[in-house]
Amino acid sequence: MQTILEMEELKTTSSLARKDSYRAMQSSWDGEENRKIAPNLSSRRFPPQSQTSLVSRETENTEKKVGCFKKIRTFINGVRYAFKTADYTPEFMRNMCCILLFLILLLLLLFIMFNAIFNRYAVSEFLLYPPVCEECRRKNPALVSSALPSSVFVHFFSKYQAHFELRGNSPFKSNSFTAIDFDTGYIAYADHSLTDASGKHFTCFLMPLDKSAIDSIDQLSEAVSDSDYEIQSTFGWQEFYQFDPEPIEPMIANQKFTEQIDDCHGAKWYLLKQTVHARDASCSDCYDFCLPDWAVVRKEKYEDESTLGVRRLNCFRLYVPEWRNFRVETDIGGGHWKYPLSSESTKRDKNGEWVHWIPTTHSQGLSRTRKSVSSNSTITF
Repeated sequence: MQTILEMEELKTTSSLARKDSYRAMQSSWDGEENRKIAPNLSSRRFPPQSQTSLVSRETENTEKKVGCFKKIRTFINGVRYAFKTADYTPEFMRNMCCILLFLILLLLLLFIMFNAIFNRYAVSEFLLYPPVCEECRRKNPALVSSALPSSVFVHFFSKYQAHFELRGNSPFKSNSFTAIDFDTGYIAYADHSLTDASGKHFTCFLMPLDKSAIDSIDQLSEAVSDSDYEIQSTFGWQEFYQFDPEPIEPMIANQKFTEQIDDCHGAKWYLLKQTVHARDASCSDCYDFCLPDWAVVRKEKYEDESTLGVRRLNCFRLYVPEWRNFRVETDIGGGHWKYPLSSESTKRDKNGEWVHWIPTTHSQGLSRTRKSVSSNSTITF
């Protein structure tokens, strides 16, 4: 009996030993595999790619390199195919009409926006015809019939300033530049006859803006857009000799504008103050200057549409020390002194560049003579 029990214990012990050895062998095998696989997995950043994909790696790279133009072309071809294969039901047609109407409205809105942005700061040109002078017609009908119109370039320089470049003919005495600052309410004038040999202005004029002439830059913009290329004037343009020029410090004058006036850089400034007396005849060496008073006027008496016009000519007398060596001569009409520079030699284009510029020291063929300082002889230009 004891033998049988010992034999059963030996079988149980041997079976347990075989089971433990099997487990130990299995665990050792797993440990070796883990030790073999772990370095490989740690050395790789990504898991191995599958080789069973139907899309090759070259095809994927080609799709990534497709350009924008090709994508747009593919989209357009897809839209064409969709239209060809679509079922044109009434509901489909209504949807397409709504989409088309939306696109038209979007394009119209973009056109209005770009037109307002770019035309706002564009340069507009107009021909100005003065009103017929009945008195001049009675005196000399041929002179009125041969009168040439003046031209003006209107440039909206910024949201606060508007610039006018005038090529003046009779009754204007010369060409001039005008800058209106609607934010500060002041006007700067630069007469092109008051320039040196290099074309730099040595004198500028300052006066406050009359709101009854032009109220705002928006009103001026509306008048410019409504104006015809040829502006026929029926009133205005009279010479208004009720201004006195008073010297003013350039620093104070420059502070009257939101942006500096380039034509008046380094120039002397005169403030034009309105007075009640007529022109001063005591100054025998003074010259008569007449600058345009720009205004927004109605096209007709009872019409709402407005146009650009010249309300009057702001005139005054001024002694110019830079012209003290020039001989004084009267103009064709009489009563005014001729400027040393002819208006034909001081014209500028729409960009403010000189056209046919003839400086004083190199002018030829002009009816101007200058007195010599060192001798009694005269030098003819």
